[in-house]
Amino acid sequence: MMKKLLVASGRNHSSPSLPVATSSALLLPTAIIQPNTRIRKFHSSQAVSYGYQFKERTELVREFIHDSLYNPEYGYFNKKDHELIITHPLLRDEKLTNTASIENDQFENDLINNNLSFDEQMILPFHELQDQLDYLENLSELYQRGPQSWGTPIEIFQPYYGIAIAEYMLRTTYGEGKNENLDKPLKIYEMGGGMGTCARNVLDYLEKEYPEVYKRTEYNIIEISSQLHEQQKIRCARHVRNGKLKLFHASFMDWANIEQDECFVIAMEVLDNCAHDKVSIDGQGNVLECHVFEDSITNYYGEVFLPCQDELIIRYLYLSGIIEESTPNSSNTAISSQYFYKSIEDLRGGKIKKAIRSFFSKSVGGMRSLLMSSIGGDHVMFIPTVQLQIIEKLQQNFPKHRLICADFDYLGTDEPGESNRPLVQKKFKFMKASNLLRKVREHGTIFLKKEDVTSEENFSVESHAFRSYLVPKGECDIFFATDFATMQQVYGKVCKDGNGALRGSKVVKSSQFMNQYAQKGKFDTKSGYNPLLRDYSNFSFFLS
Repeated sequence: MMKKLLVASGRNHSSPSLPVATSSALLLPTAIIQPNTRIRKFHSSQAVSYGYQFKERTELVREFIHDSLYNPEYGYFNKKDHELIITHPLLRDEKLTNTASIENDQFENDLINNNLSFDEQMILPFHELQDQLDYLENLSELYQRGPQSWGTPIEIFQPYYGIAIAEYMLRTTYGEGKNENLDKPLKIYEMGGGMGTCARNVLDYLEKEYPEVYKRTEYNIIEISSQLHEQQKIRCARHVRNGKLKLFHASFMDWANIEQDECFVIAMEVLDNCAHDKVSIDGQGNVLECHVFEDSITNYYGEVFLPCQDELIIRYLYLSGIIEESTPNSSNTAISSQYFYKSIEDLRGGKIKKAIRSFFSKSVGGMRSLLMSSIGGDHVMFIPTVQLQIIEKLQQNFPKHRLICADFDYLGTDEPGESNRPLVQKKFKFMKASNLLRKVREHGTIFLKKEDVTSEENFSVESHAFRSYLVPKGECDIFFATDFATMQQVYGKVCKDGNGALRGSKVVKSSQFMNQYAQKGKFDTKSGYNPLLRDYSNFSFFLS
């Protein structure tokens, strides 16, 4: 199963000022490290005395991961030297980074101008494939086009994946028969629109099949990546010209406008790249927050656990039910309008009892972690604090929203005593020695022509996973599974409808969603295997 991939190991070669990973972590007593040593804001720095003979900068884990992924200068999603996505095989590889070449290509022009049928836009001839193995082999050929290319369901199953999302929005807005409230406008916001494929597929479908709805549609993409923002301008140019699509180069968290109308908010594979925090809870219920420091002497990253002070971490721990008050019936359990618990001081004093709930029991790995922590030792977990910020942003700026969110629900990264670890990967390009030896024998000399050595057939692309997220910044795709059951709990406590009542939500597997809304027959292979329904089995939709 394939997902966007990337990372590097060892010393930092791209930026001497950025240290690299170390597996060590410091768990220092409160008497040595005072609680006020934390850093709150991204990119800020502060000298911290560890009680030893060195001083370093520290940042929360979410700050470290966010900076690694989204820094405007060196962040992974803003890098200019890699292919961004698996796209249609008729598009040349260099087009992913050389936008000037796109203008003169007839196929690309037809794609942009909506002159192709939906079937002609499919990236694989699914009906011609024999079975699952044939599908995986063909997908692998696309996947190996570049050492840093990556693919997502919205791309692999285009345009019908996006059309399924359009069908869901149409039926939700205009009824199952799509014949109710026909004068109602369709407002859509997409958080992190990738290459613009989802937006283009949705708008193409509305324009061709529901032109009256298309006229009343307003689609907005809020994209933090400068590279992807530029690609969206090209791939969705016609809908931009038609006034149906607006592109914003900004962080969703910095979005200032308040949408008072009913709207859909789409987030396709956004949560997995949301930065997480790392915390440790001991047997007495004391909570420690993890900070990353860089050692200027060794040029390595390390971890240090400090008494929990960060209000976002505390807020998430309460809302998710991971911790609870020692006196749950007291007046201290009230939540303010900013979702702060008045009992934060109890937590800072180390008086909160631990309440490890379903967060740890979603998988065999989670049960193993719970067992390990119960027989001695702290339990360490990565928690989606930025996910909480997004949920709060939805409530604040999109009070009448309907959320359509799709992401990985399982990655198999849990280890004993540690939950929800990220998957950190990179694809490497290797030379096939056997191919070169064959050419040496064929030519009878070791002095080969340049094209004989650099030919793509001499290389293979393989992925490698790393055990730590402490890798050189900007060199990796760090992503997490989403615990959708816990997300439902947090979402229900934060988001209210127009009457102040709790907003409902449901979670369905990707196959269930596609069974109901997709033209699934388009993906049947000769053997009956249907990758739209059977691949990405660890993928779920969150719908509100």
